[in-house]
Amino acid sequence: MAKPLAQRHPGRSKTLDYYDRHAEAYARATQPIDLSMAHSKFAYYARPTGLVLDVGSGSGRDTLALMRLGFRVEAIDASPKMAAMSSEFTGVATRVVCIESLEDFGRYDALWVNAVLLHVPENGQVDVLVRIRNSLKPRGIAYLSYK
Repeated sequence: MAKPLAQRHPGRSKTLDYYDRHAEAYARATQPIDLSMAHSKFAYYARPTGLVLDVGSGSGRDTLALMRLGFRVEAIDASPKMAAMSSEFTGVATRVVCIESLEDFGRYDALWVNAVLLHVPENGQVDVLVRIRNSLKPRGIAYLSYK
């Protein structure tokens, strides 16, 4: 049986605690950020009306933007508080899942992974990238950014 995330990555539990404690302030600070150029470029390459997973949905800003571009969007966040806020803001039931546990193999036309990978320890990066690739349908795309 796999160890719980907090035991595998002690720094992750501190990160999740931070987001849970500061969720409202984080949402206020990040929801107004304009990523429309990145969203438009993503939409250009992604399958129109495809199923997109917003990984680390945070405040829900990108989930909502991608929905407005015509995508069907599912969302996950490792922080229960952030997932609840994302769900409330977007109307999309955001699942509490960390990227290291992503197992939706072959389900998505595209993944939006914005400023999430910086929270993954260096020794877990390859595994996470494989999980991202495995979550995509053939010819699926992924937007990945490190803050």
